[in-house]
Amino acid sequence: MILQNLGLDPTIEYFIWLIIGVIILTLILWLAVRIIVSKTKAKDKKWMIMLLSIIALIVLPLISGVIAQLLNLIGRIPELLPWGQNYLILLVPIVEYLLFLILVKYLISIEWGNAVWVSLLGLFLLYLLYSFFPVLYAGIGAI
Repeated sequence: MILQNLGLDPTIEYFIWLIIGVIILTLILWLAVRIIVSKTKAKDKKWMIMLLSIIALIVLPLISGVIAQLLNLIGRIPELLPWGQNYLILLVPIVEYLLFLILVKYLISIEWGNAVWVSLLGLFLLYLLYSFFPVLYAGIGAI
């Protein structure tokens, strides 16, 4: 990683990556709201977009992990049968998208049609951030 050569504490390194992730996600969500909805909505809701970015980077993975554990627990019931498999765990990204969609809709207060596109773009970028900077996702449990 880039910051490992500096010899920083892992917690400080996580917070630096968290700040970078919040800035990138906020800029992309602000740009998406500006393009999809309007310039005035993006200007009026810039603090709510930043709050949405913080929630998406910190709280949403925690909730997704809890939902994954719950669905995995429920999905083990069909595994008792000889032909049963646990496909219930595959619903976690869908539930995560729906949670992000609800957050976008009610925090930025835009219409459902626009919220779908903003949340889809935001969640796509969130997956890219977690892919390029895995310390963001792995560091949540380390704090």
